[in-house]
Amino acid sequence: MPGRSYNGAMANWLTFSVGLVALAMTASAQGTAPAIPPKAGVGGGPREVLIIRTAEEPKGADVHLSAAGKARAKALADWIPATFGKPDALFASRATNKSQRTTETLGPIAAVLGLKIQDGFVSEDYKKLAEKLLKGPEFAGKRILICWTKGNIAALATALGARKTPEWPDEQYDHVWRLRFGAGGVTLDDMVQKLPSGGK
Repeated sequence: MPGRSYNGAMANWLTFSVGLVALAMTASAQGTAPAIPPKAGVGGGPREVLIIRTAEEPKGADVHLSAAGKARAKALADWIPATFGKPDALFASRATNKSQRTTETLGPIAAVLGLKIQDGFVSEDYKKLAEKLLKGPEFAGKRILICWTKGNIAALATALGARKTPEWPDEQYDHVWRLRFGAGGVTLDDMVQKLPSGGK
C-alpha cells in the first residue's frame, strides 16, 4: 500500500537521523570532535612584538644618544605606527649609569602616542619580561614595542618563542625584529627601518 511505503521510509529516515545525532554526541563526549583553531595571539600571548636596539650612541663614555640617534628616535615615532600600526605597550630595558639610551630611543614615540615606557626590568631579566608578555592577559592579542640592549636581544627573542635569530652586527642600528604569534608558533622577520632622510 502507498501509505505503508511512505510510513516505512519516514521511519527509516528518523532512525538514521537519530543515529547520526547519537554518534555526534558520543564523539563530542570522547573528545574526538574536531577542534576550532584559536585566533592568532588571542589567549596565548601578544599578537605581535617589535624589537629594536638603542639608536646610535656617541663615542666615549656618554650615556645618551648621539645626534644621529636622536634623529632616528624621532623618525621612529612616525615610522613604526605607520608601518605596523600603533603599539599598545612600550617596554625598555632599565637605564643604568652606563646607558640611558633604551628609554631615550622610545621617548619620542611615547610622547606621540601618550604611552608610558615600562622599564622595570634590567637587560639581563629578559626571561622575566618574556614571561610577563606571554602570560599576562592584558597583553593577549596586543602589539608590543620593545627597545633592548643589543647584547640580550637574541636571548629575548628566543625567550619569546623565536626558533632562530639572525645576526645583529654591532654597527647595525636600522633593523627591527618583528615577532608574530599564531597557532603555528612564532615567526621572526628581520626588517630594515625605512626612515626618511635625516632619520636614516
